[in-house]
Amino acid sequence: MRKIGRTLVRAALISSLVAVGGLVAVQPASAHSGTWERIRSGCRYTGGVTSNHQVAWTQKVSGSCTGHAWLLVNYEEDGWIVTRELHQADYVADSPPAGSSFRSVCHKTQENESYGCSH
Repeated sequence: MRKIGRTLVRAALISSLVAVGGLVAVQPASAHSGTWERIRSGCRYTGGVTSNHQVAWTQKVSGSCTGHAWLLVNYEEDGWIVTRELHQADYVADSPPAGSSFRSVCHKTQENESYGCSH
């Protein structure tokens, strides 16, 4: 009798784990946006990525310092991970190729500064 009881408990436990695993496995990845902000030498920079990971940007929103807006992005294209670094005076933006989305998005305000990532 004990053996049958243990078998039933094990079967119930396995069924529960399979059910929970199935629920977890079918949950879609939730969309989210990321933001970044840095104030340097009297200038305020912001950056981010849209919730669908299709547009990323860095921009100077106030101040008159000489730093550029820098953007570093990673995405997958044809099975390869592509890294692209862009910069312009006050605003820079990028989008991945059709069928891809950004894997990471990072920002900075001048060449010799470390990147801070929003995604």
